[in-house]
Amino acid sequence: MPHNLSLRRTYFKFIKMHNNNKYNVMMIGPSINSKGGIATVLQYYIISSIKERIGIDYYYTTTEDTRLNKVLYYIKGLINILRNISKYKVIHIHISSWWSFRRQVLIIFVGKILNKKIIIHVHGSMFDVYYEEGNRIEKYIIRYAFNLAYRVIVLSKAWENKINKLCKLEKIQIIYNSIPVNKIIYECEVKRLNYPRIILFLGKLGKRKGVYDLIDAIKLIRPKSTEIRTLLCGDGEVEKVRKMVRKLGFEHRIDVRGWVSGRAREKVLNDAYLFVLPSYNEGLPMSMLEAMARGTPVVSTAVGGIPEVIENGVEGFLVEPGDIKALAEAMERLLTDENLWISMSKAARKKVEDKFSSELTFNLLNALYRGLNG
Repeated sequence: MPHNLSLRRTYFKFIKMHNNNKYNVMMIGPSINSKGGIATVLQYYIISSIKERIGIDYYYTTTEDTRLNKVLYYIKGLINILRNISKYKVIHIHISSWWSFRRQVLIIFVGKILNKKIIIHVHGSMFDVYYEEGNRIEKYIIRYAFNLAYRVIVLSKAWENKINKLCKLEKIQIIYNSIPVNKIIYECEVKRLNYPRIILFLGKLGKRKGVYDLIDAIKLIRPKSTEIRTLLCGDGEVEKVRKMVRKLGFEHRIDVRGWVSGRAREKVLNDAYLFVLPSYNEGLPMSMLEAMARGTPVVSTAVGGIPEVIENGVEGFLVEPGDIKALAEAMERLLTDENLWISMSKAARKKVEDKFSSELTFNLLNALYRGLNG
């Protein structure tokens, strides 16, 4: 009996120590079942156990639904947040641009009134555009809210420079998007032998992400149609893109899949030979990191945080937004030079392992919360 009692005391001591390493954090953002980068980031917080290990309670304020149901969902979520906010020391709020920020700004103000430590986590690839387009009152509200925050998290050095116009530099902290790379199998040789070569676009279909530039670039690539196939995956202007592909007679070369999730998303990422994202504005695309973790070289543009992930000529190629000829040439080089592809495949995987692993995010968030809960 004394031995069992000792074991029980040791167990409860361990549990107490374990719980003491968790922090009192309310995290707020969209439903993890939503479309878009924030939801993907949050899904990986769960998959990599960041949420569990740190002790984060997650509250949703929006989801994918009709406009009316979105409003009702927001009201319900807001009531739930206001009912529980007094329990927490730290309020960590994920925001994007326009209505994403407007939905959350009331929570920022309430949290500050209740003397909570506010963290604003900026994901919007066009937050600078949103701010510049705002009227004088909205610009003031944005600056005021950002200066109420204890920390403003941004996704890259480029975004640190942009957000510094809205608040003091010492408030800003860079935490790159990340993925649990150790859970993703890297099979360079298998992918190298696959035919047809899959060119993958995974993002919102529309001008901002450069999907129309990609279609124009595909016109300039002339290998046999059996050798390559382009998959366009994502929400947005799906029907408009399909109509364009049909008009060109490119159905045999370009497959407009629309939104993919779950196993379908895993499959297109695993099958991709090239990942192409010729964006005009970006934060730090999660889909690009997911592709790189699978050893997929990237062809993209030098916007937002992308140049901090892709070194031109190492993990892939960077071209200027809108330069369709350069885009086609970069893709064709990787489609025809297998040694170059192998080199970039290995470099892409290594870059994610070294700099964009979920464990790095865990360490940074853990240190941040420790300081705020001390």
